[in-house]
Amino acid sequence: MCRIAAPPVRPVPEGVAKWRRWGVVKGEQVISGRGLTALVALVALKSAALAVVERQEAILQFFQDLPILVYLGYVLAGVAGIVASQRYHRVAAHHSCYALVMTALELTGDVVMIPWIALTAGEVPMVKFQKTATNEALVNACSSFKEYCCTPYLRNPYLAFVYLTIMELVPLPAAEVDRIRRQKLTMPDGGVVCLDWIEDGRKDAEVERVLFVASTWTGDALALPIRLLVNRFVAEGWRVVVMTKRGCGLRMPNPLVTERAFHLGIDSDLITAIEVVAERHPGAFIGGAGISKGASELRAYVAAMGKGSRLHAAVALDAASDWNEVIASVDDTLPAISPILAEAALLGPKQYQAAHKTRDVFAKFGVKNSLRDLVKKALAPSQGFSAEKSELFMHTCNPGDMAGVAVPLLEVLTINDLLIPPKIVEEGMNMHRANPHVINLTTRWGTHALRFQGWRARCWLQQVSCEFLTAAYQQRRLARA
Repeated sequence: MCRIAAPPVRPVPEGVAKWRRWGVVKGEQVISGRGLTALVALVALKSAALAVVERQEAILQFFQDLPILVYLGYVLAGVAGIVASQRYHRVAAHHSCYALVMTALELTGDVVMIPWIALTAGEVPMVKFQKTATNEALVNACSSFKEYCCTPYLRNPYLAFVYLTIMELVPLPAAEVDRIRRQKLTMPDGGVVCLDWIEDGRKDAEVERVLFVASTWTGDALALPIRLLVNRFVAEGWRVVVMTKRGCGLRMPNPLVTERAFHLGIDSDLITAIEVVAERHPGAFIGGAGISKGASELRAYVAAMGKGSRLHAAVALDAASDWNEVIASVDDTLPAISPILAEAALLGPKQYQAAHKTRDVFAKFGVKNSLRDLVKKALAPSQGFSAEKSELFMHTCNPGDMAGVAVPLLEVLTINDLLIPPKIVEEGMNMHRANPHVINLTTRWGTHALRFQGWRARCWLQQVSCEFLTAAYQQRRLARA
């Protein structure tokens, strides 16, 4: 097992390194992320100090009129929030009074700590792998592995979830939608899977690198996490294709046309889609990237296919390794989020049920929806499992023995994932022990499917994925030379 330290971003003369964070070294202005952050913070503090001076009499009168117990209550709440927000494993749940109180304290602490987070250094991600020449070369080629600076105002997972929801509702430019060409694949049972190709104007023979993206829970090529990933790889010269599962897609729906809904693990749909991409680009390097559910699918694929994998390298971003554990945890600890996920997955089955006037496969949901109900009443029956055997169905969807992985696989997780319980995260952090091809990269902060960094809330995961797969491509090209 190896762990790498974070070297300085750029060489700094001895004796002035401590000033680099502030953006000024011996009178020379250094335009950097932290320098800009410090400058903005100093200007804000100066403005706040001036405002306090101008209104000092009113402020003093306010505190004189404020009961001392209320004042102490505010102070204690802030201190308690700061303490709660620094816990290694957060509560981040709302299923009980205790969970609500702790979540509120964590949110308070995250808000109070925004200036401190902005002015301090980022974290050093935990990198674990078996010591081989290939792994060391891959890790050394990825500068993003060395540091992660969480966006100060989005460290709280609920704030990040709200931000993600808002961004998903923002209308997209027409050019970003028009560049997608959809290819529909008809499966032997009549079901349809879509491959959304990002047009780049090149002929197939000119393409050397292809990225196959397995979409999120029910997402498509226009979901925010996928869109950020796609844009980064397109800018780096990759050809990108996104798989949209049966009955999935919010902005670009893929209507369900058979009784069989999407699968939670690897199935013939995924294998066929990857084969189609590989046959279209027979001489190209094909990398895979999956987010959330898509990450679980790609992890299961490379584990099951072994040396027969058509993907030459893969990145799994926040993959779950045990569906029974994850779905039970989300239902039990996040009762407000679970129905949202269930309803998103039910859009396809409900449309099919309404169009075909059938209730044999997709049972009508009650008022209180949950992921357990989704699996029991829709997903498991559509795959040939009875409601009583829904847990067995989820077990069959888990990835197989990781010892079968024969291509470079990067597993990216976060300690404080909102949806994946700590037990599953800790198991995923140690997958490198089962296979020398697996590299684990874990951060403490960040939320599920996204790692916002910087004041502009750019996603760190897209940089990590692009650097890793580019390094794997270069290694393969050198080996074949």
